[in-house]
Amino acid sequence: MAAQTGPRNSALKRYAPFIAVVAVIAIVIGILVATSGSNKKTTSTTALPAASKAPWPSYSEAKAAGTLSNYKWDANCDQTRAQVKLPSWDAPPCMATPPAGTALNSDAAHGITNTTIRVAYYSAPPDAQADALAKSVGAYDSPSQVGQTTQGFINAFSKRVQLYGRKVQLVKLQGTGTSTDEQAAQADAVTAKNMHVFAVLGGPSQTKSFSQTLANEGILCIGSCELAQPESFYKDNSPYIWAGIEPDQTSQINVQFVKNQLVGKDAIYAGDSKFQKEKRTFAVLSYDTSDGQYTAVWDKWINELKSAGVDVKGHVSYFLNLPTVQADAQTIVQKLKAINATTVIFTGDPVAPIYFTKEATKQKYFPEWVMSGTVFADTAVFARKFDQTQWKHAFGLSLIPPRIPITQQGYYAIYTDCGDTAAPTAYNTQGIIYGNALLLFDGLELAGPHLSAQNFYAGITSYPLLPRDSSDLREVISYGDHGIWPDGTDYGGQDTAGFVWWDPTAKGQDETGTVGTGEYRYMDNGKQFLPGDVPTTPIGLFDKTNTVTYYDSSGKYTGTKPVPDVLKPLSCSS
Repeated sequence: MAAQTGPRNSALKRYAPFIAVVAVIAIVIGILVATSGSNKKTTSTTALPAASKAPWPSYSEAKAAGTLSNYKWDANCDQTRAQVKLPSWDAPPCMATPPAGTALNSDAAHGITNTTIRVAYYSAPPDAQADALAKSVGAYDSPSQVGQTTQGFINAFSKRVQLYGRKVQLVKLQGTGTSTDEQAAQADAVTAKNMHVFAVLGGPSQTKSFSQTLANEGILCIGSCELAQPESFYKDNSPYIWAGIEPDQTSQINVQFVKNQLVGKDAIYAGDSKFQKEKRTFAVLSYDTSDGQYTAVWDKWINELKSAGVDVKGHVSYFLNLPTVQADAQTIVQKLKAINATTVIFTGDPVAPIYFTKEATKQKYFPEWVMSGTVFADTAVFARKFDQTQWKHAFGLSLIPPRIPITQQGYYAIYTDCGDTAAPTAYNTQGIIYGNALLLFDGLELAGPHLSAQNFYAGITSYPLLPRDSSDLREVISYGDHGIWPDGTDYGGQDTAGFVWWDPTAKGQDETGTVGTGEYRYMDNGKQFLPGDVPTTPIGLFDKTNTVTYYDSSGKYTGTKPVPDVLKPLSCSS
């Protein structure tokens, strides 16, 4: 199929130069205090019903059908791009203006009237430990700043996006528990039901009960409302849960990478000279919850690796618990060392590797480390804390493209109207907030005058995708079946990954703006690969040629390169 990308992007948060360190810290702290990830009070899941009406016609669809003259297009439609006049390549599509007298539906239980759409945003409760940690790395955004920025993006989109005469009414859903507190999460979801909202932006991301309870009540859970669940969870709860990525899909790209680049070759990037002369053997190190929510995903992944000819000698799973993490690391590394694989494939959180790598050096175990879709372990702010003797042998997948300065982001230009209004007050998490808001407004517009969860789904999944940029630097984000994934329908959004290796000598800024030493180098200048596009020829690991640490036009640090035009905001006049 032709490489494509669409206008909607719940995973756009990955473009933020400060990649949600605040959210990561909240997740990590939630994990540390949790004793169980069980979901004891969920009700049955809901199957996807058929759309009650066909999605409303978009400009590109009408143009392809030769029916442009049958509809009216408002002044906010850039007809050259067939997108709303917003200074970003992923602006929502243009939609036809409904004829006068077009009837709008109402659904009071879900916040829909003929004049308003009621939407909640989740506000996490204060957490002294998490807040202090966020402040210590310069990553703190207060609840009021998050609320102000969320409202700011709602206002920015509302000025341009076709909502068929309705307005979005934003309300706050105050969280009552940690990101892993299942009972509090379910209670919060019930509160959302009683608030009569159409959708909730964000949520306690390490729970299942929050998003599933919302789905059971017919409420959309959008973007960062939960972190990652198996594909079956999204399928069973469609069209209500809109995630950023599926771990099942990440594992597919990882299998291709390991098969095409590593299998049958010597482990030349290992720290142990003995391993460097051996054909690669593999151990899998994966994060799981205390009740094994991800066990089925990892078992499936390991079977796929073995089917691809990967010599998997063993699998070690861990649960992150701060009071015992150092002792746990000793046991985990002992297990890895006993497996004696040349190469460890790691998928997990960004905190545990601090202890795993130090313990591996202590135990004199120096393998290759292959990243396979980690939760922010592929950020410099965390990787600099890993044992550098170990991590200088790390490489693999990154779900985060090379970052660019915030002030050159499309979402920053949208919020500030290209500098005419004040910057977002939630400086660190504005990318996440934007991603949630963009997906919301894409769906509201594509659903047409008859707004429902079913039409929200039908609009987003059926909208034709646009060609990729010439250098393939932009992420591909899509939902539905666009021929990208062999399994068919995509419920996760994120379709691409880049390849990186850790350079412990590169100097520059981390995701918080702190200058230090150690950066990930992106292969092919940060090219984003679709499934099936992973090359079989060597990609030049640990070769600085055609790599970039991050994009920064100042040229102050070696390894950075000027921001490419395809990643810059579009003109505000367009």
